[in-house]
Amino acid sequence: MRIIFLIQRINNYRMFSTLIAEGLRRNIDIECWHFCNPEIKESGKGYLFPELSGSPFEEKRHPRLSLLPFNSLSEISYAVTSRNDITHIVSLSPPELIIDEHSLNTFKGYWCILMHGPDSFKEPGKLTETKINFNVKKIFFPYTQHFFEWGISFSKKFLPITKKYFYHKNTAIFPIGCPMFYNNLKQINTTTIRRKYNIPHNKKIVIYLPYACTKSKKNKKSRAWQTAFSYMHIKRKTSRRFNDKRNQKISFQEYMLKFFSDIFRILQDRHARQYLFNDWNEPGVIKALKNFCDTNNLYLVVKPRRKFDFSEEVYKKADIIIDDDESQQYPSKLQELLSVASLAVGFFSTAVIESVFQEVPFINIETRDERFLEPKQQHWHPNYKGSLYSYEGVVWNYSISDFIREIPTKKTSDFTVISNKRDEYKKMYTTTSTTSASKSFFNFIINTQRT
Repeated sequence: MRIIFLIQRINNYRMFSTLIAEGLRRNIDIECWHFCNPEIKESGKGYLFPELSGSPFEEKRHPRLSLLPFNSLSEISYAVTSRNDITHIVSLSPPELIIDEHSLNTFKGYWCILMHGPDSFKEPGKLTETKINFNVKKIFFPYTQHFFEWGISFSKKFLPITKKYFYHKNTAIFPIGCPMFYNNLKQINTTTIRRKYNIPHNKKIVIYLPYACTKSKKNKKSRAWQTAFSYMHIKRKTSRRFNDKRNQKISFQEYMLKFFSDIFRILQDRHARQYLFNDWNEPGVIKALKNFCDTNNLYLVVKPRRKFDFSEEVYKKADIIIDDDESQQYPSKLQELLSVASLAVGFFSTAVIESVFQEVPFINIETRDERFLEPKQQHWHPNYKGSLYSYEGVVWNYSISDFIREIPTKKTSDFTVISNKRDEYKKMYTTTSTTSASKSFFNFIINTQRT
């Protein structure tokens, strides 16, 4: 058995690392093919360039592991056709979006697609029916049966081709749980983590995940709201280029030009005006959260993602900001921080499932961007009780105005995880059994190969 993992971005290791480690433990030959097109370095996602040295397996190289660079997808296609010893290829995206049709037709092994959130049910929508390859043997590994059925219900409403893509006789569906999680997360040395991030040993922490402002060029209402809530309060920009950690304040002249443009955009939309005049914005959110932290003697840790800029007030109120270019995986910075956290707060963030897995209560704050305005986005961002972003004893859901008004007077005991509710939530969204996702993955592909 020889398995290829396609590393198109360095943060792909977030999903792959547990599988790679399990495969090596079983003495299976594994190759990680890094898509190292140098043009990526200068792009808006250059910080995710999959340099070989960024692999979490680089330092302790296993004799059965190879890390190989490829400069183009055509090189990867050629490698697939020129090899006859590959039994499985593992990717996050459908193979039709990665290699050419001829190469895919010559591949005789199994193509394994790992679920990586809702995007797994959106990506097949990029294909036309004539572009779907129904000859290659595919295996799709969703987190859970519930999550898969939720994805198929999305397909029925918005992307019928996704259902057609997965419901074919040559495609097997096997839920394994979310491969981001592994038992060693419970064994992270919290003293070491506190020292690494300069977190006081006597302080419990709250993790704040800033609002991901996209400016939403396609939806005017969303853009107006985002401008009022976040964008008009941004005063510095972070570089997204490879190995470039610059974080610079914009000039006064640039800020004033942006300010008047922002005000003009906000005043044209009723809801944006309401949020502007009531100070229902990210500065208001972070001030309220800081008051909560001060009242409960908590340390406020902000962990943004490199791809999104955020409000200046967040810089001022945070006790510490942990920059995350997502190059560290297995464990990720978020997983390390969750090991010492008492609470996590975010805006419809998929980090909710990581928080719950590590037994950290999560507060979700609703937004009025596309996730509220567009049916396709609404499907993946539910806030009704019993849903991903609102679950009794696990995930607490707030509107922005309610959060700003209520959170300063709350106590940490108001957000206590209820064990059996957490188990229900995990069964729905992250785990299938007591067996880890990595073991379930290999048990399945080994048994499949034998039949």
